Amino acid sequence: MSGVPYVTGSADWSQGKKSRGYCRIMKASYIAAKLYCHCKLIGMARLCGFNLGNWYSQSDFTPESSKYYLERDFKFVSDLGFNFIRLPVDYNFLEVEPYEYDNARLCMLDRAINWASKYGLYLLLDIHRLPGYAIGRQDYSLWTDQEKINRSKNLWRYLARRYKDYGSELAFDIINEPSGVDDAALTKFYEEMIDTIREEDPDRVVFVEGNERNRVYASVPLPVHRKDVVQSFHQYEPLWVSHLGASWAGLAYNLGLSGERPDYPGMPNLEELYKQYPNDPFMKYRGVYVDKKWLENTMRPYLDLKQAGEEVHCSEFGVLAKMAKRSTAINWYRDLLAILKEHDIGWALWNLRGGFGILSTGRDEWLTGRSPWGEPMDEGLLRVLIDAL
Repeated sequence: MSGVPYVTGSADWSQGKKSRGYCRIMKASYIAAKLYCHCKLIGMARLCGFNLGNWYSQSDFTPESSKYYLERDFKFVSDLGFNFIRLPVDYNFLEVEPYEYDNARLCMLDRAINWASKYGLYLLLDIHRLPGYAIGRQDYSLWTDQEKINRSKNLWRYLARRYKDYGSELAFDIINEPSGVDDAALTKFYEEMIDTIREEDPDRVVFVEGNERNRVYASVPLPVHRKDVVQSFHQYEPLWVSHLGASWAGLAYNLGLSGERPDYPGMPNLEELYKQYPNDPFMKYRGVYVDKKWLENTMRPYLDLKQAGEEVHCSEFGVLAKMAKRSTAINWYRDLLAILKEHDIGWALWNLRGGFGILSTGRDEWLTGRSPWGEPMDEGLLRVLIDAL
């Protein structure tokens, strides 16, 4: 096992961009008694676990939010038998000025990566937002603005160099849920980022996500057939299961407000919404019966890739607990996880904590268990996830 960078001392979110030299990065030997993937992701154990979102991504980056996940969360995931963490990080968490990175926050990232190593977890470092693109922001300038492309290259070059001596239990996810770009341009972007990473670290495993917000119902894998590249997809279909009542999810929000609590397997009643929004994309679900076979068909391009021998991973999925019917959520989880297991595909729930997770979901009647530190926990969902390992 190669040496692992780690941090001595604590990190302070209040230090800001002037905190150069704030922490000391050292080399250390890492003894991993229960590490699941000693050498490569490719051909190794199925990687299953959780996203740790809303921490270094989609966050206000305050001292309080820095405590959203702690070392005990990493230990908890490992003790439960999971072996994978996807860590979303926004570029502006690290980049305080173009081409300039905050040392204190880099030390926080080091610390999170080392917690994963300490507890035998494979970690996927996901740059969730790059300059000129973030899901839901309606800014697609990354794909055409060469300066923003250069800044993205520089960030990935810096991270590849910083972690080049790190063992192969670390992988990189170039950009989360790309959209607003055609397949050819996105493929070219991926190739440029991979080339940049490989100049510093020729053997680092890299994940690439499909186009069109990576929603499987509309996206297809891209022709990025490179050494140690994993095709990643997210599965939230159908949205009337996963995002019922979500304020950012269009008519899935309206459907929840209307009082509908659709059954899965089943078909939602969309007739009233259809009268108001007949041309909305959500109407693709009108009159469509959704079951395990339907779910499998939405993932078919990725399942075929796996069958052809490529590495594939479902790096996000989940059901917002806010308004979902319990039986619908559990039935959907069981079917999806069964499909992934049947095809030997790993997965990461969005998230460990929060509305889509198993901890502090906001749905009190589902929180029948407690974590080792007493946090409310969805014990029923956790059982379903463990059974799917």
